[in-house]
Amino acid sequence: MKKKHLLIFAVINTGLIALILFISSSPIAYSQSWKSDYDFVGKFSENLAKVKLDDKWGFVDKEGDIVIPFKYDAVNDFKNGAAKIKLNNKFGFIDKTGKEIVRIDYDDAYDFKEGVARVKKNNKFGFVDKTGKIVIPLNYDFANDFSGGMARVRIKDEEIYIDKDGNQLEVEEDDDDDDYDEEE
Repeated sequence: MKKKHLLIFAVINTGLIALILFISSSPIAYSQSWKSDYDFVGKFSENLAKVKLDDKWGFVDKEGDIVIPFKYDAVNDFKNGAAKIKLNNKFGFIDKTGKEIVRIDYDDAYDFKEGVARVKKNNKFGFVDKTGKIVIPLNYDFANDFSGGMARVRIKDEEIYIDKDGNQLEVEEDDDDDDYDEEE
């Protein structure tokens, strides 16, 4: 009786090993041989990878199919359904179908944070939403991204905090708060 159980266990164990080997060699584990067709392939973000071909950028899916054509001078990975793109030294955003959601009209643009993206044009900063609507006019000499429902901005020599409607907020600051983020 013990031998039967051992034999059955051995058959089951062998069957599992064969099944595991079958799964790992099946077409479910897709081939990425298409990667060699491109000059650069980025990591996948939201199921799309940025790819470069002949100095132009686009996006492909995990099968290597072109989802967004190669027409941009630079692209960022997708985050929250949007990717920053650059064309003719101007910036904007596209969605995962390639539809332009923020016009390619800005001197610079930054990732969406809390539903809005910081944009720069003619040395002034403001914010747009994912429909491309300017929700806070480009009136600021500098602006940080929104965090906790507010953004730190500078107009002339005055630094203030604003809410998502552009209203000035009264915020108590720490004396040690000299970390104004002007890296971008």
